[in-house]
Amino acid sequence: MNRIFFSVFFLLCAGVCFAAGPADKAASAFDEGKYSEALGYYQTAADLGDTEAAVSAGNMYLYGQGGKPDYKKAIGILQKAADKGSARAQCSLGYIYFSGFLGKPDYAKARKWYKKSADLKYEGGYNGLGSLYEEGKGVGQDYNEAFKWYQKAAESGDTMGMNNLGALYLNGKGAPKDPDKALEWMENAGHKGNLLAMNNLAYLYMGNFGVNSNMKKSLSWLEEASGKNDPEARRKLGELYMNGTGVQQDYKKARKYFSLAAEQGNQAAQMSLGFLLEKGKGGPVDMVEACKWYWLVFEAFPEGDDKEYFSKQLDATVKGMTKQQIDESKKRAQVWGENFAKRPQ
Repeated sequence: MNRIFFSVFFLLCAGVCFAAGPADKAASAFDEGKYSEALGYYQTAADLGDTEAAVSAGNMYLYGQGGKPDYKKAIGILQKAADKGSARAQCSLGYIYFSGFLGKPDYAKARKWYKKSADLKYEGGYNGLGSLYEEGKGVGQDYNEAFKWYQKAAESGDTMGMNNLGALYLNGKGAPKDPDKALEWMENAGHKGNLLAMNNLAYLYMGNFGVNSNMKKSLSWLEEASGKNDPEARRKLGELYMNGTGVQQDYKKARKYFSLAAEQGNQAAQMSLGFLLEKGKGGPVDMVEACKWYWLVFEAFPEGDDKEYFSKQLDATVKGMTKQQIDESKKRAQVWGENFAKRPQ
């Protein structure tokens, strides 16, 4: 899609369920980020016949929460729950086929499972169908139909449905262009904790898409998303403070936000943090640490002209460093990468 605001389908299906006993303990552990513990409790509850706990366990296996992702196990668990009539499980299967977790997306199967979920009046199923029609995946592209399903999702309380409905109003697709209604729906989603909506609102309040500029509101939404550990919001805050856009230029704050996002794997933040460390902005020059981040970005680059150009730039950057410093920066990058790969995603 060419427009800036992608109506990305967020997996509401991955939400935790609340029930007595081990499922309740699982929900508490999940909220505290104790994923291994949560997964164990969900499995226990599932063994006792709790279908929705099984769905939560399946989704955790899907995303590698509590261990490495295990798509085969996730699908096996979710399929059983879906066959028992769980709308959440059906929605999860729709998302799996929509996103291509097994390799190539299968939009026909995605539509089948989203429709089953929607037939049970599950808001995630509504939103999934909306995404298929908006993007023309497995069905003819139809913004009116997308609008219908997103509206159902939004009115059922689904925050991604709210964001996506706002995006259609913003772009005049499926409904007349209406920035005020776009803001209304996105703000509803943001106030309910939707991170994508928060980032979208921050962008809009910078004076984009016909919305009056309001940097105070823009910063407020970014800070709220950052407080919820959103790496993209943290990167954007770093960028604003680095460039002095809408705020007083502050390289120290820029380093802080870039560092938070970089540690979460945001490559753009890693590059910007490397630049500040290299130039001594916001703190002392640290070429070893700067090049650690540069090496990580370089390794993630796809093969092609851009990677070749970056390689030449990196070679020029390390010319003034000793072999010991270069080796140390590479070692730090390797250790960081190994540790990052072990983190729950």
